[in-house]
Amino acid sequence: VYKRQVLIFCTTLCFYCFVSGVSQARGGLFGGTREHGTLPLFETLRLPVVPAAGMYAAMGVAVLAKGPVGCLLPRTIIRLYALFEPGSAGLSANTSSSGWQRLWRGLTARLAPKRLLQIGGGLRLMSGAVIVLIVVTPWYTAVSIATDGEWLAGFIGTHNVNRFLNPMEGHDGPVVYYIVAILAGFFPGSVFIGPALINAAKNQRRISSESRSQVFLMIWIGTWLTFFTLAATKLPNYIVPCFPAVALLVGGWVSKVARAGTANQFWLRNGVISFAAVSLLVSVALAIGSTLYWQTDLIIVLASLVPVVIGFAGWYMLRCGKMRPAMALCTAGFVTLQNGLAFGAIVGLIGTVAPSFWLDYQKSKRQKTIRRALSGSPLVTKIRSPYMTGEL
Repeated sequence: VYKRQVLIFCTTLCFYCFVSGVSQARGGLFGGTREHGTLPLFETLRLPVVPAAGMYAAMGVAVLAKGPVGCLLPRTIIRLYALFEPGSAGLSANTSSSGWQRLWRGLTARLAPKRLLQIGGGLRLMSGAVIVLIVVTPWYTAVSIATDGEWLAGFIGTHNVNRFLNPMEGHDGPVVYYIVAILAGFFPGSVFIGPALINAAKNQRRISSESRSQVFLMIWIGTWLTFFTLAATKLPNYIVPCFPAVALLVGGWVSKVARAGTANQFWLRNGVISFAAVSLLVSVALAIGSTLYWQTDLIIVLASLVPVVIGFAGWYMLRCGKMRPAMALCTAGFVTLQNGLAFGAIVGLIGTVAPSFWLDYQKSKRQKTIRRALSGSPLVTKIRSPYMTGEL
């Protein structure tokens, strides 16, 4: 089982349970119905038992997979949203006051001790802590006893605390490290991250179900990004658990644009042409690499041109005002490029790892053959074959 994949699945499941629970408590929508749209999130509402239990159980499994971060970050994200949800306490401050006065009044209203206790009750924090402990305690106790505490000290101390405080194994990077990682790792969808964020910011001018959902997604992305930017050790896969939020934010914007039929919108057209341009650069790099370094078939190089053609065709259709065909072409181009990159990564992995596995298998097979041939022979006690000692 891959621990990183387990963390991604469990954090996404945790937030799904949270959104499902809030939707149940607010009449069917995460942002509330018309009757409940102006209600604070948890001053008067509580998470239903089943979604809350699922949420905290998912946190517990995430802790088993990757340590305290599996509970710390999801819990922080949910708590921040509960505190700063649009339409909750503090937004109705006197508009005649200055900006700093409104900000101060809003913060003091949101962080009032009584409100913090009410939100804790609405989130069922105490019950959640018990559920997380029930999930993680048996394993941590058993492995600590079996290793005399060495495993727990190494796992928590070395691979969690020390990785946060000090760069390990040379894995450090600049402040923009994870911004670049998101843009590269989420490509080709990353060409629409900018307009999606601008759209989400504009929607905060009025309180709606859409604006509340976007705030939650931005808190999810921002918390994950900030935490690992502050960490000294940096690896691209650390930021992947926030990709579901990026996908939802971008997908919501693209869907909104497609429904509105604004085919000539600046951001959409430039996003598509950026996708086509980057796809062209990938094709050129593949062609150069296959000529100078790799023994790649020409058909693979030609296949890499498919997203390029689709991207430019989609851009042209957008200029002509043909929204639906353009969106269909762009979707096909995105899928083609993503599958092509995934296929290339898998082929490269197999080509790199498979030979070593095959050699190890042949080596093990020779060792077993020699052991069977020499079993029971008095020569076994007098000679040491290099095949038996693993030297070949």
